[in-house]
Amino acid sequence: LAMVFSSLAASCCCYAENPLIPAVQVPAATSIGNIGNFAGNMGEGNTSGDIALTDASICEVRNTMQQLRDAAPQLVDAGARSDLAETIDAVIVETEKPAPNRTALRGLVQDVRTALTGAAGNLTAEGAIALVGGLLKLLGGG
Repeated sequence: LAMVFSSLAASCCCYAENPLIPAVQVPAATSIGNIGNFAGNMGEGNTSGDIALTDASICEVRNTMQQLRDAAPQLVDAGARSDLAETIDAVIVETEKPAPNRTALRGLVQDVRTALTGAAGNLTAEGAIALVGGLLKLLGGG
């Protein structure tokens, strides 16, 4: 009888077909193999940002800040902090360095967002705050 059971177990590897084989729970796993290059997120609810500043992202930050610098007097009149122009200038200076510091840049852009909050409700300021929010996402902040 033992030989019959062992031959049944060896001939069938599915628990549903052969109740003599104990059921084993296998954890869910994803095996991709070698994909060479991957961009994006895997899994549900995962987010990521750029892992390195590129020339294009630095240029985008600089160009956006220069546009905001031009609008700084109007934004201050609308309620933004009086040091908004200087705060924007600090971001521009950091982007002009040969190797901008991502952490410092993100902190400076957050300072610009903070300086703008007093003007919230003004149409121009709302647009500026949205632009700064996009830059923070680009820099891996939020």
